Amino acid sequence: TSATLSAGGNFRGYADAIGLPNSATTLSLPSPFDLARQATLAVPALDALPDAREEHAAAISAWLAASLDWGAGNLVLFTSRQKLERVLQCLPLDKVRKVRAQGSLAKAQLLAEHAEAVAAGAGSTLFGLASFGEGLDLPGKLCETVVITQLPFAVPTDPVGATYAEWLESRGRNPFIEVTVPDATRLLTQYCGRLIRNETDSGRIVILDRRVVTKRYGERMLRALPPFRRQIERTP
Repeated sequence: TSATLSAGGNFRGYADAIGLPNSATTLSLPSPFDLARQATLAVPALDALPDAREEHAAAISAWLAASLDWGAGNLVLFTSRQKLERVLQCLPLDKVRKVRAQGSLAKAQLLAEHAEAVAAGAGSTLFGLASFGEGLDLPGKLCETVVITQLPFAVPTDPVGATYAEWLESRGRNPFIEVTVPDATRLLTQYCGRLIRNETDSGRIVILDRRVVTKRYGERMLRALPPFRRQIERTP
């Protein structure tokens, strides 16, 4: 049982990974929260994609500086330490002072300082990596905006994953579509889950990776996410 075992109600990726037989019964239940009312999912019209590392980092910094509510509690998630640090370097100094970056302090102290700053009305923004995207509980004003800077595709370095990909390819199947995209969709759903933690929470999720609307796989990932209100900015 988990909120993210399926991708939009489809259990095929998980079933294949663990050898679940076709005869197994699976069930995908809706969230108990009114997600369409409580949260907005926005995709701003950034002019850079993640492959252009410097340009994308600069675009993330510019969007954060101009559009994030720095007086509130926020969570900004990154897929690499390098990009996290580069975005920090590009931010104006007055914004950097409100950032609490993963690794700068012990996790418990970082979260305690974040909560203290938010309670005092000073605002605080957490910068974190993958471990901050799963299992982190920031209810209420502790997190009113979640920013996902990049789609969380895993780097295929483990031998088990590489062998499984070869096995799929040998049978004429596509490991990117059958494994990589569902795994990234699961993580993306987890990241989105940092926002709404109870019935009274509200806020927005912002994805700063245009591939979620320009690529066919990105559109599939977007459709698989919970039913947040959508605000998709179109590029000129």
